[in-house]
Amino acid sequence: MTKHRKKFVRPFLENLEGRTVPAGIYAVGAPAGALPLVNVYQTGNPTPILTIQAYDNNFLGGVRVATGDINNDGTDDIFTIAGPGGGPHVKIFNGVNGQVLHEFMAYDPAYRGSGFLASGDLDNDGHDDLVIGTDIGGGPHVKVINGSDFSEDFSYFAYNPTFRGGVRVSVGQVDADPALEIITAAGPGGAPHVQVYDSQSKSYEQSYFAYDRSFMNGIYIATGDTDGDGRDEIITGAGQGGGPHVKYHDLIDDRDEASYFAYAPSLTSGVYVASASSSFRIGYDDVITAPASLGSGNIRVYDDHGDLHEEFFDHQDDGDSSNDNDGPDSDFRINDGLRGTNGVGGLGGDGGHD
Repeated sequence: MTKHRKKFVRPFLENLEGRTVPAGIYAVGAPAGALPLVNVYQTGNPTPILTIQAYDNNFLGGVRVATGDINNDGTDDIFTIAGPGGGPHVKIFNGVNGQVLHEFMAYDPAYRGSGFLASGDLDNDGHDDLVIGTDIGGGPHVKVINGSDFSEDFSYFAYNPTFRGGVRVSVGQVDADPALEIITAAGPGGAPHVQVYDSQSKSYEQSYFAYDRSFMNGIYIATGDTDGDGRDEIITGAGQGGGPHVKYHDLIDDRDEASYFAYAPSLTSGVYVASASSSFRIGYDDVITAPASLGSGNIRVYDDHGDLHEEFFDHQDDGDSSNDNDGPDSDFRINDGLRGTNGVGGLGGDGGHD
């Protein structure tokens, strides 16, 4: 397998303490009920650097997102898939100007259950490839779309094909070899089973249970190099009923490097996770979280120790001009889909690797 190289230099820079520190980007998709907008942020900056209308105004099913450099221009592009009810409609937007680069149906158009996105350069050709997992109702079907010509490279079922809870996806360099792996987590109805899949040999490498095996409400997943050692950790967030419990797992040592509640332990809706290159430490990835619940766009950014470094509210327009001054819209929701790279759903980050 062709080796991959970590890419830490990003096109968005901040000057901190006299040093030029690369900052990552991440995207936040609209909740169900809101206009289908995507806000793109730079770590360390709570103001969107780009806003994209992903779908028609009439579609109010939400938008799930990821980021990755699919056109090999040095800037991460934005990947979206329509939320439930919109069909498996994937669109790819230029990360510089928001223009549409490509769009397609990831699964049979008759399937209306949405999906989850991630990205990473699996074949080391300079173009990030797109990894897609189905949502509830579609079975745990994972597809890999080539970033150069948008053809389907391969697909597989991450869990028993009869399972209908969906599959959350991420991409990361999580083991000892320098290549990228596909990491999956089961949706609602499945145990917190994380699997690591070798995209070259088309075989499973390792797996573990991120939380107690009796927890069956699904988990959210991302990857990122939280400790700056050149390898990605697997980042998980508990699903509904599990509290906002976030973990960073080192696959080689088979241990959790961090475990914390990103919000009040009483929050039982679960927590979405993503990652992006840190704005204050070269070679590290920050972890971005959002409550998996209606009524809160409370985005938080944590470091490798689980210390909070940034917090703000993403304001997604619900189309009701009568409440434009009420702060975050009351029906805001982030779903979680990171880039590839990392995340799942409506929160996606650059993940710090390509």
